[in-house]
Amino acid sequence: APRAAAAGTADAPAPAPAPAGISETDAMMNVIKAVLGAGAFALPWAFASGGIVLASTTVVCSMLVCQYMVSFLVRSRNMLPAADAAKVDAYTDLAVQTIGPKGGLATELMVLVCCFGIASAYMVFVADTLATLIVPSVVGIGPYSTPEVLLYQLPLFVMLAWIKKMSGLSLISLLGNVSVVTGMGFVTYYASTLGSSLALLPMWN
Repeated sequence: APRAAAAGTADAPAPAPAPAGISETDAMMNVIKAVLGAGAFALPWAFASGGIVLASTTVVCSMLVCQYMVSFLVRSRNMLPAADAAKVDAYTDLAVQTIGPKGGLATELMVLVCCFGIASAYMVFVADTLATLIVPSVVGIGPYSTPEVLLYQLPLFVMLAWIKKMSGLSLISLLGNVSVVTGMGFVTYYASTLGSSLALLPMWN
């Protein structure tokens, strides 16, 4: 009986994860910011290139796949024994526990490449945007090219890279969410006033 009880305890489903320095609100802000990332800025180009039908279908299908995968991550973590689930704090930890060390290493590499690409895209996007604003007619200095602005902002990105706790990014994510939603609202309003231009959008490419 003691052995059975011990075995039952070892195979018991993992309890709900305890907060690891980040609240549910902080996590929500960071997830929203991740969703409203560089891909959101490419939506106008995607609709213009793929057409309303294809682009809308792709967006909806991507949403369903992402929702399923997030729920799959949670269910995978909850199915682990409590001793193993206690070691899971990130995607890579979950990959190690479910598909082994080699799978965890492959996941590490994919996350690294993904984060590097996203960070590079953001750096160029911010630099290109600032280059259009830093002109004599707006701020009295400039003009500066995108590579110049990229070099000037590099120390700021290096300092941001030293933030180790996700909770420290929640306020930045909140500000980013507000700015992105506000910007998209202005763009949507402006686009809605261009009735003739909306008619030029292809239904299918």
